[in-house]
Amino acid sequence: MVALELGGESPMFWLRLGYAAGAVEAGGRAKRIGISSDSNSVSQLVMDTVRIGARCAGARVYNFGEQNLPIMREAVRFYKTDCGIYAAAGESGSVDVLLLDASGAAMPKTEAERLAHCAETPISLGISERGSEVELQEFKTHYMRNIINSVKSESFDSNICLTTQSETVSEIIERVLEELNSRLKPGAADKYAFKGEISGGGERLALFKQDGERLTDEQVLLIMIYVMLRDSDAGTFVLPSSVSESAEAAVLRLGGNVIRASDKRNEIMRKILECGSGEQLLMQFDGVYAAVRIFDFLNRFSISLSELCDRLPRIFKAECEIECTDGGELLDALKGGSGEPGSVDGGVGVKYKTQGGVTVIVKTADGHRLKIISEAESMEAAEELTAIFKNKIKTLANS
Repeated sequence: MVALELGGESPMFWLRLGYAAGAVEAGGRAKRIGISSDSNSVSQLVMDTVRIGARCAGARVYNFGEQNLPIMREAVRFYKTDCGIYAAAGESGSVDVLLLDASGAAMPKTEAERLAHCAETPISLGISERGSEVELQEFKTHYMRNIINSVKSESFDSNICLTTQSETVSEIIERVLEELNSRLKPGAADKYAFKGEISGGGERLALFKQDGERLTDEQVLLIMIYVMLRDSDAGTFVLPSSVSESAEAAVLRLGGNVIRASDKRNEIMRKILECGSGEQLLMQFDGVYAAVRIFDFLNRFSISLSELCDRLPRIFKAECEIECTDGGELLDALKGGSGEPGSVDGGVGVKYKTQGGVTVIVKTADGHRLKIISEAESMEAAEELTAIFKNKIKTLANS
């Protein structure tokens, strides 16, 4: 999950959060607040409390019920709510609350922090209006129907295996695959094109070949882009700064355009929205949709996942992260070094081009680490480059 995570555990905290979100008028009308949660009972209790707070403030609440995060994002956009509040089970029994803006992306940090501050500050909850509420739990059915309607294959020569640890996502997978299974040809049920794992929030897709080999995140992204270039109107794609130059060159060679962004998922999402590519947004931030689109593509073009991977460039990358408290100063020092450093498009970092390959050094999302990503013609060369820059950074940090 990529939006702000709030750790308040008091029911009054959640009540005040809903009240703060709904208290400000939007253009002379009541604030429209979208709310939703996963199937976790505590998550649902948190959302009930947020809902009461928002209504006490006079807001119009759009209650989407139990959804996964991709469906919630789309619901916020579809119904044009002013913001969205989503609760989901976190680690160790905690509950993460995600604040979304009107685009479905994470709310800007300053606004999210303002609401969090209001939720932590004791206030008098005067009920000036009762607000109103719209029950929209069936939006999930509408969303799943759109996934099914995106499938162009009338029948399938093979099957698809999708798993998840999320009860909420599991229900969506079952209902979508039930429809696709009705199109399986005789004998296809036990022939799997690939295995996919969907993250707990429903956004990420991990892919495995028939032999069990797991694809890297970069390979999965390139497969998504290949499918979009060959089977959609999408032509411009947002790539994070950590994606290799070989991958960018492959996209350009296939006829696509590339815009770079930082590795922060929220920035990637905003860049995609700016480009107007709804297809990339769905592919990259809804694991179920992406898996179904890839499965449909492989079936219609009679190609296996392994064969599709063979059409993509072989990328040898070695990565590591270094803990540091002064990452900005270290990056400035690296800019003054040898190797013709250049700025990193869309990210805070430097790029070194040497005869042996390319090395990118960027700050991680939390700002407390530097990430080194080296790309070369062999894994050994990439690992050597990474080791060189790792030692260089450590030397600078100690000097």
